[in-house]
Amino acid sequence: FTASLGYSCNFAVIMERYDSIIRMYGKDGFNKIQNSKILVVGAGGIGCEILKNLALMGFRTVELIDLDTIDVSNLNRQFLFRPEHVGQPKAVVAGEAATAFNPDLKVKSYHDNIKSAHFNLAYFEKFNLVLNALDNIDARRHVNRLCLAANIPLIDSGTTGYLGQVMPIIKGKTSCYECFPKPTQKVYPICTIRSTPDKPVHCIVWAKECFKLLFNQPSESMLFEDANSGDTSTYMHLIKFPTDLSVESIVNFGKDLILALYNTEIDKRLKMDVYKTAKVVPVPLNELDITAAIESCRKEFSGANNAKSSKTAGWDQRVFSLQENLAQFITCLYEVAHKDYNLLGQLSFDKDDLWAMKFVTAASNLRSHVFSIQQLSFHDAKGVAGNIIPAIATTNAIVAGIQVMQAVRLLTQPEALSSVAGETEEATQKRVQLFCPHTYCLRLPTRKGTFLQPSQAEGPLPACYVCGASEIILQIDIHNTTLGDLVNRVIKAKLGFNEPSIMLGSSGLYEEGDGADEDLLDNLPLKLAQCPAGGVQDGAQLVIEDFTQNLEVRLVVKHVSNDELAEIPTAADDLFIIGGKDALEKRQLQKQQAADVTKADCAKKEADVEDDGFMVLDDIEVKVTAAGTTSSAGGVLGKRSVEDDNSSGASAKKSK
Repeated sequence: FTASLGYSCNFAVIMERYDSIIRMYGKDGFNKIQNSKILVVGAGGIGCEILKNLALMGFRTVELIDLDTIDVSNLNRQFLFRPEHVGQPKAVVAGEAATAFNPDLKVKSYHDNIKSAHFNLAYFEKFNLVLNALDNIDARRHVNRLCLAANIPLIDSGTTGYLGQVMPIIKGKTSCYECFPKPTQKVYPICTIRSTPDKPVHCIVWAKECFKLLFNQPSESMLFEDANSGDTSTYMHLIKFPTDLSVESIVNFGKDLILALYNTEIDKRLKMDVYKTAKVVPVPLNELDITAAIESCRKEFSGANNAKSSKTAGWDQRVFSLQENLAQFITCLYEVAHKDYNLLGQLSFDKDDLWAMKFVTAASNLRSHVFSIQQLSFHDAKGVAGNIIPAIATTNAIVAGIQVMQAVRLLTQPEALSSVAGETEEATQKRVQLFCPHTYCLRLPTRKGTFLQPSQAEGPLPACYVCGASEIILQIDIHNTTLGDLVNRVIKAKLGFNEPSIMLGSSGLYEEGDGADEDLLDNLPLKLAQCPAGGVQDGAQLVIEDFTQNLEVRLVVKHVSNDELAEIPTAADDLFIIGGKDALEKRQLQKQQAADVTKADCAKKEADVEDDGFMVLDDIEVKVTAAGTTSSAGGVLGKRSVEDDNSSGASAKKSK
């Protein structure tokens, strides 16, 4: 038996290590486990647990891909990493650590982006199964598409605090990752905040942790590093406020802190190659800019003047300049030193506390400047500064355990995914869906007292453009939208294409990838209706293809003006709709109903109106009085006399 598995060592050693597994799955099942080739994408909280489970279950061939490097904040739950590993690639360290559980395990690690061109369809086809342990929607969609194209089972997973889920995806049998629309991500994993932020919210969360580090209990902040853990970040020796509260002392304290956070520490990480695979390499703040802001603050404080930035009307609606953010950062330090010095170590962040929110806005914008991320106004930053839900090690362990159990089940019973003689396709699909349930990890127990809730997987949705229909209806303004907007905002951002090519009839409008025609880049600034080949007109069909994902869809373009789209809540921000006509037709129906109600009301006699009252017509508040009917916008409804009520109407409209 050991010879059939490729072992030359003592039989007793093999049985001691794998006896329980062989007893559970039999020799044939164990042989399938040993000979399976597994791809694990992600080496974070869930990924570490998966690798440990694969090692202990007897898997021998695993490949691991992860883009990130190890950060101090990872150490509390990603147990394969130690303090001496900080700054090293997660994939490499996790792969080496996993082999300590089982020397028979061979892990080939890649410190790379899963969306890199060399991880193509041919690469995926060599595996028996893929395990997803990713923390972002974009990468998960990419893996989902390649697994469907390669017809390889994918087991996806995710956790948020105490909640978790495991979702097996079998082509043609179960729904895929993209069958159901994903809500806008409201919470973000801590492990990405400190390493390579790419969203404003990442910087805001980082700034809140910086607030905790300086004004609350430092050890509670994810930016805190124990001096005994080895080489600490350059800012750790600067987090304690000086006892001298003079202007000179506070200004110098602020200067040293800013230099450490936004210059020295960034430069240190650059030299460690932490960002060598990042899309955007950070640029440390210029010392001359910092010095200029310091001198400005020194003059302000010496003159006993407050910061001027908040005195101008509308200050909270505009994005501050670099100098203003630097000055705001120092000003907040000065204010807390003179007003709440005795409360240092006890101050908690409250977004409704003006100085606290000013500090977080300035600190996050400075970090955004370093990482070339869009900066936010005070008003927008306050809206984003909600809760962050950290990953919990126990939830990660539970979810990873379910993933590997599902993987073993699929690998040892492959016949369960095949049709049985005489069985209808519908019956086969239902049987597979029961065999591959979606499992949810709950925060509170069910009525039966369990915290795990399995449910039958759903079948592929016919409307899914990835695993079902290949046609998408796009409602957009063809006269005011450029081809570049279509590529970046719709095809890439919303539909998740990696390197799209766009065809209109037999003419190419745009393409990316190796050998792409660079002349087509000239089409990007053109309005859709002005593109070559007669332009993208109402009803035009575009063929969108991405060779890196082996995906092709047909995009049917329907012209809808921006004014109409702006009136639809779900389309007001994006100014386009992906899907059918439901939203637009519903809006038009509402407008027609509102018009009918208005006409009916205007036809009423004066005697019908006895008391003051309010009614709502299509988002326009209308006040009905004995004098007549008036819209809050000051418009006349019918031929009645008008009573001016703009103020109450405006406030009610805002409330609605």
